[in-house]
Amino acid sequence: MVTGESEIELNLKQLAEQAVLIAHDDYGVDLDYTMESLPTLYKLLERAHILKSSPAYEGIVPNRTIQIWGAYLGEIVRRSRGGSWKENPAANGIRRYSVYTPTGNIYPMEQIYLRVVPGIQTSNLRAAVKEPPTMKATADHQLVLLVATVGLLTIVAGTLWLFIQ
Repeated sequence: MVTGESEIELNLKQLAEQAVLIAHDDYGVDLDYTMESLPTLYKLLERAHILKSSPAYEGIVPNRTIQIWGAYLGEIVRRSRGGSWKENPAANGIRRYSVYTPTGNIYPMEQIYLRVVPGIQTSNLRAAVKEPPTMKATADHQLVLLVATVGLLTIVAGTLWLFIQ
């Protein structure tokens, strides 16, 4: 069956489907890949953090948990923002996969890691879904950068000219 999806996209979608099944079968909650499911995801991640904080798991990073819930969060981003999964083979761990959207990249596994391992509750997944943290430079940003660079080079050239004379 040819769907036009890469193997990476298919694998991450399968991980997201596992998250939906785990949420339903193990915790009795339903996830539907919408923004409205984020509060439920928060509760599941809080439970994962509590478990990770127990002495039995000291020093252990729950990589599989991060992958599964990160894939689910990534699917929310992908579906709501019109994005696609990308792999950075040079990276590893929580920044290996990102969802590329029209406004930039989001690293869903990193967002999940921050909630599960150190337990950072201020990691606003809803904001991350709406406005990914790594914005692409727009034409306006590029123009500002160009003007600033030319200005800086002019100052440096003028200073050098004064020292040479």
